[in-house]
Amino acid sequence: MQSRYKAFVWVIVVLLCLFGAMQLYRPALTNPPVTAELQAPPEVKQVLQNSCYSCHSNETKLPWFDQVAPAYWIVASDVKEARQHLNFSEIGKLPAPQQKGLLWEAVNQIQLGAMPLPSYRRVHPGSTVTPEQLAILREYLNPAGANQYPAAPDANKAAPQYGAWIKQSGAPLQVKPESNGVEFLPEYKNWKVLSSTDRIDNHTMREISRQRCSDQGDCGSSDQPVARWNGPLQR
Repeated sequence: MQSRYKAFVWVIVVLLCLFGAMQLYRPALTNPPVTAELQAPPEVKQVLQNSCYSCHSNETKLPWFDQVAPAYWIVASDVKEARQHLNFSEIGKLPAPQQKGLLWEAVNQIQLGAMPLPSYRRVHPGSTVTPEQLAILREYLNPAGANQYPAAPDANKAAPQYGAWIKQSGAPLQVKPESNGVEFLPEYKNWKVLSSTDRIDNHTMREISRQRCSDQGDCGSSDQPVARWNGPLQR
């Protein structure tokens, strides 16, 4: 019985030593200066600061339990990756359309339940975005009355004009490059759709695809960056 007790004590001592040694390895996680913070109304920034800034800004504040390894290692890695994708402390230096596109992507991720990360929300329940807070973000990006659909009679006037235009054109219609300058590659029908988001403010859809590889492992021009397409939503 005494030998078992000694063995148990030794196991505890070894585990404590390992735990203490783990604390010595701490990847750097600094807060660079805020150079171009998002300019938004206070109620919008309050939602973002509460649910997003801990990872997506240069104002990261870690509670004590996030500063203990190995949890700290995971948090440090997640924060660095999150800042590369979207940083509210530097987003102001981007063109306004690009800022709005990133914000719409963030709102879509929140609506899907993908952000904040489910694993993060379990440990930080206060970071969950409520339906009321989500409505604040949507209203900021798409104010009520900013985009009104045409009245039904006016919309119907376009139908005869469109039909006449089709009849006048003997040549088959060609898909032209989108306004963002990204042309469709011939292999686009074989691309695998990774994700898509919609923007109700300008009625467009953003699709992210990746080229499929053949059974022989031929990926064609798969070394190219992921293709992105912005096109009108069909309603």
